[in-house]
Amino acid sequence: MEFVPAEDKATAIEYLARHGAAAAILAGGTDLMRQIARGDRKPDSVLYIGALRQLALVERQPGQGPRIGALATQRDLADCEIFSADYQALRQAAVSCGSCQSRNVGTLGGNLCNASPQADLVPALLVHDAVVTLESRERGARTLPLGEFIGGPASTSRLPDELLTGVDLDGSPPRTADTYIKVGRRGAMEVAIVGLAVRVTVSASGHTLDDIRIGVGGIGPKAFRATEAESILRGQSPSDELIRDAAAAVLRQAAPTDNVLATANYRIGLEPGILARGLKGCVERAGRLAG
Repeated sequence: MEFVPAEDKATAIEYLARHGAAAAILAGGTDLMRQIARGDRKPDSVLYIGALRQLALVERQPGQGPRIGALATQRDLADCEIFSADYQALRQAAVSCGSCQSRNVGTLGGNLCNASPQADLVPALLVHDAVVTLESRERGARTLPLGEFIGGPASTSRLPDELLTGVDLDGSPPRTADTYIKVGRRGAMEVAIVGLAVRVTVSASGHTLDDIRIGVGGIGPKAFRATEAESILRGQSPSDELIRDAAAAVLRQAAPTDNVLATANYRIGLEPGILARGLKGCVERAGRLAG
């Protein structure tokens, strides 16, 4: 196996154009190195991009939401002031990833390309309409909504000659609050049995949901936006009955499954309470912003 350090983004993209089908891309290595050690992946070469600091920037864009470089680490996301108010779900999700040591090296791009159904960052990104940028020598840059990029466990729309270079989030309107709630078997160094992100924008009165977004992970084969549940709640004042209806819609869309972490029935029992807690907390915070 050949180890190839990329000097810059251009040389990385050029290498993938010639060898992408047989190469693995290495940044933090928290997933890839275990996959190679287990024999799950047997690349001819490993392209190391971890030194490309231009891909690790987190920037505010005038009139838009933040742009996050693919090599921003989970610690970068947890510590970034940009996510201290308007994008708290992403910060909370980053803090919940793995251990302190793994957060120091695990990257946003690696988390997305690994496409685990339990990935903490994905639900939090989905509620902010995240769009990924993929770059290649032949096609230049193309963008995809995150929900289309992730196809299922360990499956994405990234082509062998493409490099994921960044993720864009939409802006956060006034009177908006968001959160991420994770349930695992312990409080740290654990993958999600259920991970749920909620983002709400309330009316000027603070009583009605002008917008509602729900991102769900850990329940089924891939994280998703709970669009049916969102339709039930949007434009409404969220009563307990409506929240129960929305929770049932989430479970219909998710089709919960058993795995080594938990049974489908356990997840079904967890989800309504998590949704109610996340939604009510966001409505309360956004209502305070409404004055």
